[in-house]
Amino acid sequence: MGKFRLKLKKFSDKLLNLLYPKGLTCNFCGKELDDEERDNSLCKDCRGKLRIPRFDTVICEGVETSGCFLYDDVARYYVLSYKDSAKPFLAEYMAKFMYEKFLEKKIEADKVCFVPSSDKKTSLRGYDAMRCVAEEFCRLSDLPLSDVLFRKEGKDQTEVPSEERKDNVKDKFLSRGPVEGTILLLDDVVTTGATIGECAETLCKHGAEKVYALTFAFAGGFGGN
Repeated sequence: MGKFRLKLKKFSDKLLNLLYPKGLTCNFCGKELDDEERDNSLCKDCRGKLRIPRFDTVICEGVETSGCFLYDDVARYYVLSYKDSAKPFLAEYMAKFMYEKFLEKKIEADKVCFVPSSDKKTSLRGYDAMRCVAEEFCRLSDLPLSDVLFRKEGKDQTEVPSEERKDNVKDKFLSRGPVEGTILLLDDVVTTGATIGECAETLCKHGAEKVYALTFAFAGGFGGN
């Protein structure tokens, strides 16, 4: 059964690549891209629909967190296409946006960490979503990647109400070993800040001097309108 699912996934990946070739069509509307539009895999019209947060740096569970966009329309579709529609190549573009924000905010860090997916999610997708983004981000920034966090199995944050998310991630993130210096923690979407807070607490317990967070998008009221 596992081999059948793998073959089916490979077939669907090829079909999606035919329908939405990397860098040739807009990931949101499917329009053919001009040469200057291919850097973000978005046409000019859809790129213009990405909403910038009014407050692009906020405090999430005690962690200073910067975000690129508000999680609506194009940003939401971008994330869901990457995570749930077999488009791993979008990690490259998400990392570019996050790297631009990193430079804009003049964030200083010694290492990059990322919010890991569970083994179950990684197996279903065929890749750990934020690990791929983090690897591309590190290539752009020349910062080393620290693959130290791992996640216990449990309910996904999207499966529980906002008021229960802090409890849902309590003690769900562990460290494989010690960490040092200032850590930049990458995530795709911040909704309540619970995941960021829990990961930062784990990193600090294992030696991190300070943790900053950088997210592709803010949801749940973070960032303003």
